[in-house]
Formats: sequence, C-alpha cells, structure tokens
Amino acid sequence: KHLSDKFQILTNEVGLQYAKNSYRAADIAIYEKKQLKKVSQKDKYLRIPPKIVIQIDAKAALDKESDLPGYYHKKVDHLLQFGVEKVIWIFTNTKKILLAEPQKDWLTINWSDSFEFLDGHQLNLAEKMEEQDR
Repeated sequence: KHLSDKFQILTNEVGLQYAKNSYRAADIAIYEKKQLKKVSQKDKYLRIPPKIVIQIDAKAALDKESDLPGYYHKKVDHLLQFGVEKVIWIFTNTKKILLAEPQKDWLTINWSDSFEFLDGHQLNLAEKMEEQDR
C-alpha cells in the first residue's frame, strides 16, 4: 500500500518466459505499469522481466528437487539473467531472507533486519508481521 501508483503488483504464480521454451513462475512480481502496456491480453506468460520478484519458500519444489540450495540458486540466476532487478526470497522456517541483485553479492539477512525494498522504501518483515498480529 506504500508503493507509488506507477507500480503494478501481480501475484499467484505469475508465469514468466525468460528464454525460448524456458519458464519460471513468480509468487509475486512487481512491474512498472508502463511495462505492462505492451503485453497482449492473450499472453499466457510474460516475456518482460519484472522489476522485483518475491518468492516465499519453495513448497512446490520440495517434491521434485533433491538439491534445494541448487534449485534456489538456479531460479535466482535465471531471474537475474532475465533482467529482474531484485529477487527477494523469504524462508519461513528459518526466518531468513535472501536478497539478490545483478552484479552484487547475494545477502542473507534475518527477518528483523531492515532492507531497501523498492525505490528507497525500507522493509522490515518482522515489524510487518507484528503489525498484522495487532
């Protein structure tokens, strides 16, 4: 609710086609609205990278992958190579957050740590969770 009107938040496993016959889904994808004006209503997969992708755990992948760290790393790499500016991966069991941006070291932080979310907006997941509980 604090983001500018210039952004559109898409949820529920947004289909992304990052290369020919190569697809990924994003739990949450944040686009600048002007990017989405180019998208046909008939497209099943978006072929333009979102500004930010937020992933929460990987329950769907647990049954299919024996190497979960490898799965996370491959997916983050694919998203960044596609042109996503920031990947935020939230791990609920460990209460950790992975932050990944192109040409930067990936960071793993605690839920209680604040980080820049988008365009100077800071986010502290622990504080947000406490607000929801009130």
